[in-house]
Amino acid sequence: MLKEFKDNYNTTHGRIWAACVLQGQGPGANGGGTLATIIFKAKSVGRATIHLAETELLDSKMPPDQIEHTTIDGTIKVLGHDIAVLSVNPLKTIVGQGYTMQINVTVTNQGDFTETFNVTLYANTTTIETKQVTLISGASTIITFTWNTTGFAKGNYMVKAYALPVQGEADTTDNTLMNGWITVTIPGDVDGDFKVKMDDIVAIRDAFGSKTGQPRYKPNLDINYDGKISMDDIIVACDHFGWHYL
Repeated sequence: MLKEFKDNYNTTHGRIWAACVLQGQGPGANGGGTLATIIFKAKSVGRATIHLAETELLDSKMPPDQIEHTTIDGTIKVLGHDIAVLSVNPLKTIVGQGYTMQINVTVTNQGDFTETFNVTLYANTTTIETKQVTLISGASTIITFTWNTTGFAKGNYMVKAYALPVQGEADTTDNTLMNGWITVTIPGDVDGDFKVKMDDIVAIRDAFGSKTGQPRYKPNLDINYDGKISMDDIIVACDHFGWHYL
């Protein structure tokens, strides 16, 4: 007999009541076998315990006697698809118009299946770059995006990363992450005030000769973003000395 439970359950405690009885005259059943099978549809991912409670087995005598038995709980794991953006990390906060910079985006696969998906980086609402990544369940990776600011107007931009939801993904609230203002300005303006003045040249001079990872190296001073503060950076600042915007 197939019974579909639509209303005969306790929604507060997640209970279903079921009964199986011998109908008509005749001896009772004996031996082993399946008394009941419950098929259900999962509503969300996660784990749940199937617990048999208040069970009662009776023989076919009149009046019936209790049959001793032991129940064993079961555990159900509902598998799911879930990717997320964990962090957005601009490696510079100030970049000269027409120059490039890098932004690191960390993504993770929080689901149970290997996923291949696209991650897009935006400056405000303009696409910077889209990259495809494949992650096994539980894995994370850092994607490095390169932003070429050619064609972008001078101003402040909010950087946003968006991981396109995979098929079957229910939790998409963590697929988008915004983090960090980046100023696109005049090349040589290393303090972000939209002016190239002596303060900018002095700051570059003070870090002259330093390289990535060294204490005096500051990414905003590396105008051409080649990993070192050199004469090339000073020349760019000098070429734009006195320029201002706004």
